[in-house]
Amino acid sequence: MKRWLLFGFIGLIVLFLAAWFGLQAWIESAGGRSAVERQLSAASGQRVTLEGELDVSILPAPGLRGTGLKVADPVSGREIASSRAYSVDLALRPLFERRIVVDRLRVEWIRFEAAGGRQVAVPTLEMSGFEPGSETWISVGLGPFGAVDGNFTWYPQRSGMDVSLSWSVPEREAVGLDGLF
Repeated sequence: MKRWLLFGFIGLIVLFLAAWFGLQAWIESAGGRSAVERQLSAASGQRVTLEGELDVSILPAPGLRGTGLKVADPVSGREIASSRAYSVDLALRPLFERRIVVDRLRVEWIRFEAAGGRQVAVPTLEMSGFEPGSETWISVGLGPFGAVDGNFTWYPQRSGMDVSLSWSVPEREAVGLDGLF
């Protein structure tokens, strides 16, 4: 009995290492990186590019971390946003079906550029479940100015957004924002 437990334990370790090395090799290849870029681009409706260093993780969730993310308008190619660092958690079940589904995206020091050269940067932006027409959880860290947390649903076909957000600052009363914009 003890021998079977030992073999089972060793088998799990070997399976875990094989999955990690397989995912590492695939994601770090051009095909893996471009598959994640395609998924992020399809979800956002913009052209997303992963740049810089790339590292793969298995625990606590399969995913990748990197040092550069850029978002550009798909028609003009103009850069809309860029980030110094990012992490992408992938949904586990679709990986077994050879599909990529982004479960959670976190970007650090993301800079948004508006037409005319105006820019705004925020320390952290995290979202999960992003899909046009579906409710998405979002958290925006504003450093000493607190955080904005809530949900939104983006409707690209009508250029609208249903929003429910709360802004909390230490030692201040929270401020809420709800409505269709």
